[in-house]
Amino acid sequence: MNTEPLLYTAEAFFDDPDFLISGWESLFPGHSGLNFEIGMGYGHFLAWLAPRFPAQAFVGVDIVSKVLRGAEQRLRRALASQARPNVCISKQDALMMLRELFPPASLDHLYILFPDPWFKERHEHRRILREDTLPLFASRLKTGGKLIFVTDDPPYGESALALLNASPLFDATAFPEIDVRTKYEKKWLQQAKPIQRLAYVRLPQAELPDTGHWRPCPCDLCLPLSDWQPAFFEALQQASYPLQFAHQGWYFKLHQPEVTPAGLSFPLVIAEPRSLAQHSRLLLQPDGQMRIAEGHWLPYLQRREQVMQALAAGLNHNLKEGAYAR
Repeated sequence: MNTEPLLYTAEAFFDDPDFLISGWESLFPGHSGLNFEIGMGYGHFLAWLAPRFPAQAFVGVDIVSKVLRGAEQRLRRALASQARPNVCISKQDALMMLRELFPPASLDHLYILFPDPWFKERHEHRRILREDTLPLFASRLKTGGKLIFVTDDPPYGESALALLNASPLFDATAFPEIDVRTKYEKKWLQQAKPIQRLAYVRLPQAELPDTGHWRPCPCDLCLPLSDWQPAFFEALQQASYPLQFAHQGWYFKLHQPEVTPAGLSFPLVIAEPRSLAQHSRLLLQPDGQMRIAEGHWLPYLQRREQVMQALAAGLNHNLKEGAYAR
């Protein structure tokens, strides 16, 4: 049985030099296709699919550690005869992964099998497939790439069907033959629950690329605060924390900094609407240069420069306005 890793931490994607330069090619050299499963559970589907297409790469994500450990064991057994695994799995927010770890038009398939239906009406905005996520899904699929969606919840199925049929981004296609049943699918079939199976192909779009390529990401961004004054450094040491501000659609929170020989080291929280908050650590040098603190990473790739520029501009604006003066 090969011993190469299957279960990856966020650091392997956001701070590994090889991944930052080459993306998925660094994990799956020469792969002929890239596929992503959201909410992979115990890995029944990927353990069936990946060995059948050894030249393609498969990425799975879930947010439950116990589930991921079980999936890793199942996948190791399924891939035992392969010289190199063609699957990796990770504990991360699926929408964050789509936005940051997959370039536009890079996916052949996006699988969403039995997602949480969020039964209560006030929680419907938490569903993974909704009107505002369809453009993201379409942007990450190649032209002709397929979105595969399965649910046992009739209201969710009806909603998904209506959204996809109304979308100019997708067109219905035949559902593929899948000869494996996930844990939940077996359970629902035993209970004679109806299952909605949808398959849609991404249509050509003038505003979306047909195929995508990995854009190498900077390992270390160092940005100056444009109107820096030495007095700002002292003001930040004496300010009341946390400091909170929004800029260009991003929300930032800086907690009490640690004074280090290199500068002020702030615990940093970054958020955007309808996404999980992300955490890092910011280093502000005495000369006004700003970067991510050593030993930490910024959990953004496709928008890494955009986030850092918004953070620098927002912090600079508040310092100029004297917002942190006591």
